[in-house]
Amino acid sequence: MAGQSEKKLAKQAQEAKKKYLLAIVIANAIYIPLVILANFSELTKTQWAGFILLSGVTYFTFGSISSSLELGVPVEYSQDVFIINLVVQVGSCYSSYFWYLYLVVPTYAMYKAGTFLWGWFRAPTPEDDPEEAAKRKKAEEKKAKKAERQQFKTMRR
Repeated sequence: MAGQSEKKLAKQAQEAKKKYLLAIVIANAIYIPLVILANFSELTKTQWAGFILLSGVTYFTFGSISSSLELGVPVEYSQDVFIINLVVQVGSCYSSYFWYLYLVVPTYAMYKAGTFLWGWFRAPTPEDDPEEAAKRKKAEEKKAKKAERQQFKTMRR
């Protein structure tokens, strides 16, 4: 049975890799003719740097997704960056304002870090927790009642 699930996982990983490669091919098929080939003589260093950045991010995220799929690990964050990268690549053919979409990644990272730190700073202390205070009060009352009772010692005859 374990062999069947591994084969099924490998098959799903191969199919997913094909879909990601198809997305890369489509994005490059749009970007390269419209930006690189159409304006080759007028390309600035910034545009070349942008193309190299887009290619590098695509290569890195696709590699991360591929290895994660082979291991059966979730690909959420790599997939998000991959999709944002391809949207920026295709969108930058139309307007350079699409580069601002990259700000989503650090903004999300700051949001996650902020919520983590906020929860850590706002962790309830034992004095703030009403359940703990009620338990502590009940225990003190029980202890006081026990101290008030007369204690008798029985002796054997």
